[in-house]
Amino acid sequence: MKELSATKTFAICALAVCFNIVFGTFIAYVRIPFLFLDVVGTIFIAANFKMYYGVLTAIVTSLVISVVSGPLFLPFIFVSITIAIITNLMAQKGFGYKRAFLTGLLLALLGSLVSAPIRLIMFGGFSNSITDFLILSLKAS
Repeated sequence: MKELSATKTFAICALAVCFNIVFGTFIAYVRIPFLFLDVVGTIFIAANFKMYYGVLTAIVTSLVISVVSGPLFLPFIFVSITIAIITNLMAQKGFGYKRAFLTGLLLALLGSLVSAPIRLIMFGGFSNSITDFLILSLKAS
């Protein structure tokens, strides 16, 4: 892929932030459980550009969502950054079906591991999502 100028790359990152916010807001509005589409743009940027741009997209998305939806979402910035880093590292050797599937599993596992302590500290843990199992494990220990 031809290297884009920094201005074009930042413009694509801004579009990815918009996609994250629109998809995340839509899923929250229709209340579909276990579906987190507020990182789709971050994953796209992290897979196709340098890690810096993926992390930047994750940070800006989290900041905008925190301004729009409230500051309780700000600590989850670490989940988005983790997703950007993992995606970028896995994409460096290219994606086939197996590698993309493995990346999806890693994102689900490590994203849950990062979000579980945040939810435990902020909300006592439970929110009817898949990470409730991790919260129970953390509380038990």
